[in-house]
Amino acid sequence: MEIVELNDDFFLSKGSERSVYIHPNDKSKVIKILYNQKSKNNQNEMEYKYYKYLEIKQVSFEHITNCYGWINTNLGKGLIFDRIEATQLTYIIKNKLFDEKSLLLLLKDLKLYLEDNQILFTDVATLNVMCKEISENNYKLIIIDGLGPKRGGFKSFLYLKFNLYTKYKIKKQWKKFLIMTSACYYLASCHLTWKKQRVFLPGGDLLRRFILSPGKISRN
Repeated sequence: MEIVELNDDFFLSKGSERSVYIHPNDKSKVIKILYNQKSKNNQNEMEYKYYKYLEIKQVSFEHITNCYGWINTNLGKGLIFDRIEATQLTYIIKNKLFDEKSLLLLLKDLKLYLEDNQILFTDVATLNVMCKEISENNYKLIIIDGLGPKRGGFKSFLYLKFNLYTKYKIKKQWKKFLIMTSACYYLASCHLTWKKQRVFLPGGDLLRRFILSPGKISRN
């Protein structure tokens, strides 16, 4: 069985459990490798199961990346996804590349997509969302990570089997995402330092220990 060789030349990014590499044989794909073995839940396994579930449901993949299954590498078993060459949402908000109205329209489009297709976006960080130009002055948001249940068990079963519970969870996580996005936008508007702090939003919400990354143009 062929084993794909990964090294630092193909490295893109690193999360709390996984590292992401450009596929050496296909630059349009990335490979996610689990490096943190301490977690009880294998993030790759959980995500793969959720993508198979979405395939069975025949949902639209317009605002999420495609998953192409497993691959053997010198760093272990990896999961293949589309490589989205676009700009990180965090970077766009911090640098105010869009006005408020345009940003709200992009967010509304993503929200409707998640609700219509009943897709769980659980790890709701702006770092997990890219903004891609699909034609001149025409953009859309694409989620590159953080889909599906974070762990197995009874709640995971409810998310996949009961529509009412799924809808509840989607709305709950979207509210969290809006808080994070609003805090990001508010900090950028006030030219505050991008570091750990307590942030009071104009609407009275308190976001405790909200960590904002400077962000950058991502190749993932």
